[in-house]
Amino acid sequence: MKSPIHEKHVKRGAVMNAWDGWELPAHYGDPRAEYWAARDGVVRMDRSHRTQLRLVGEDRLKFLQNILSNEVASLPPGRGAYAALLTATGKMVADFRVAVLSESVLLDAEARCRESGFPHLDMFNLGYDCEITDETDDFGMVTLAGPKSREAVREVLGAAPDFDRRYECMAFDWGGAGMIAAATDRLGPPAIDLIVPTGNLSPLWDAFEAVPASGFSALEALRIEAGAPRFGADMDETVNPMEAGLLNALDFDKGCYIGQEVVAKIESLGHVNRRLVALHIEGDTPPEAGAAIFADGKKVGQVTSAACSPALEEVVALGYVHRKASSTGQALAIDSRESRIAAVVGERPSASGD
Repeated sequence: MKSPIHEKHVKRGAVMNAWDGWELPAHYGDPRAEYWAARDGVVRMDRSHRTQLRLVGEDRLKFLQNILSNEVASLPPGRGAYAALLTATGKMVADFRVAVLSESVLLDAEARCRESGFPHLDMFNLGYDCEITDETDDFGMVTLAGPKSREAVREVLGAAPDFDRRYECMAFDWGGAGMIAAATDRLGPPAIDLIVPTGNLSPLWDAFEAVPASGFSALEALRIEAGAPRFGADMDETVNPMEAGLLNALDFDKGCYIGQEVVAKIESLGHVNRRLVALHIEGDTPPEAGAAIFADGKKVGQVTSAACSPALEEVVALGYVHRKASSTGQALAIDSRESRIAAVVGERPSASGD
């Protein structure tokens, strides 16, 4: 699949790459420059591949409260949350950014979650005054990422969101169209997603012409540095959210939801058998996803995503390892491209759930 503004990226010289079934910009010729712009300033990205599900009806929050892993029933319009959708066995189906608006709730997720998340939600939507609509094809997204993202949005849109909390959101008019602005922290640097009807995506992209465009390579490096797992790379249908360290997606006091008993049992035990950890890797070539990880000669896990970090001047990665090999400072080795390279477990910033 392609973005509605695919040709704009091609004409700008973007190097395209496959991403969760979409053809998207990897970079525009200088991924290092895009990395530094996103880390220290601001970049714009086309993230129109993301899944957008809208819920309307009197029971929309009640329904989500009974099915998602985080507290949502008490959220007023303008607030949001990060939450997981689980199976009865506690495995992940999708992760969502929940944005509560005055007359609806918008669920935003990775492209891969469209095939899993929407049917799973719809399957449990019985007896509720709640209608779920897949609006992925009807809306596009321009993301401003970096510490100066709010200033850039304010300068271009005039009345810009001045979010003080994570996952805040607001709806307003822009260029005669309804726009949703929503904060996110899943990219590494702070970011604001601007969601508009697909017909307004091109003028919105052009409105931020003064902001450097970035592909996904730069933001992947920043995401991995920040220890933020991505569904489809570091999480899938075999992962429990406790293994991935998604503490900010879980509310242990809200009561029952699908998969809650499994999560509660793990919490009471105090540990999982494997953990997603940050890895600092010797050399300058990122290992491939799935590369085996060893401790003391025994296989203890595998790499899920990796990238070169210009700021750290080293290769960083995320990967699952057995809990006994997950302590900070643990020496590891990784089999990558017919060679074994040294690695060490580092601090994972997002694992705290803050």
